[in-house]
Amino acid sequence: DDEQGIVMREDVLIYGLRTVGSRPLLGSGPGTFDVAYEQNRPIRALLPSDLYVNRAHDDFVEVAVEGGLPALLLWLVLLEVSIFRGVRFSTKGAMSPEAASSAAAVAGIAAYSTLNFAIAVPADLFYWFACMGLAISIPARKDVKDPDRPAGLRAVVILLFGGLLTMVFGWNLHRVNVLLIQADGFEKELRWEQSLELLNRAAGIQPSRAGLLAV
Repeated sequence: DDEQGIVMREDVLIYGLRTVGSRPLLGSGPGTFDVAYEQNRPIRALLPSDLYVNRAHDDFVEVAVEGGLPALLLWLVLLEVSIFRGVRFSTKGAMSPEAASSAAAVAGIAAYSTLNFAIAVPADLFYWFACMGLAISIPARKDVKDPDRPAGLRAVVILLFGGLLTMVFGWNLHRVNVLLIQADGFEKELRWEQSLELLNRAAGIQPSRAGLLAV
């Protein structure tokens, strides 16, 4: 219900930040928020102990938990550059409506992601990246000097790198899910050795989730 949703977000904010403090530089690794969060969440938390939280419902907390504070800072810089540039060239650029709408879209999704998750949904994430790319690539008029061009180029490189990491992580996640489905089928057929072999292969692809896969 609505009350539980509010309490869950409060719980994630409090103990999610505590989780960030346990590994502030490197984080727990991509896709491991649920494992790291449960390890730092006390039994007497705001939520019932039997309620499992697999997503932070706050992308900024989740990025900080999984990637550490440097990853969070990098993400905030990318958002700031795209929004600032979009707003700046909404009046001085050659594509004023596009600049204003792309900056508004980036800011809107950022606001949404403070109470929900957008990075974990591929459609939302790629739309977010597309809006950032449009905001960063808005051309200035010929009579206007573009002092933000170096920052824009750096942001484009970050976007490309982020997109590549997303594709790699998504492909690895798909491989793990396929292996888990096959392992579950072997388990139902009581073929324990084959099931264990597939689980070990899945843990090898995502070592940070080895404990969860073992369960």
